[in-house]
Amino acid sequence: MTQQEFSDYVERVFRHHNMVYNTLITELALENPDYSDTENAELHQAEKKMLSVCAPLNEVVSAQAEGRKLDVTVYMKLTKSVPECEAATERVEGLIP
Repeated sequence: MTQQEFSDYVERVFRHHNMVYNTLITELALENPDYSDTENAELHQAEKKMLSVCAPLNEVVSAQAEGRKLDVTVYMKLTKSVPECEAATERVEGLIP
């Protein structure tokens, strides 16, 4: 995969992750105020994992948006964390009622 292809992949995963997370917020939290984490424990656990594995990606994107410089090791983590973020996001998406 070229650097440009990886960059495009990272952006695609980030956008998909944000779309799924926004869906969780709007459809579950805002539109269904009676929804609780215990109502769907599997979804709640998948969401927690998604937020954890997507944290490095979110950190890099936030830093770039704010013009902050990050250590090169943070960028190196993306090669592992982006595919994990993609898989976790797809898992959550499949569990959303």
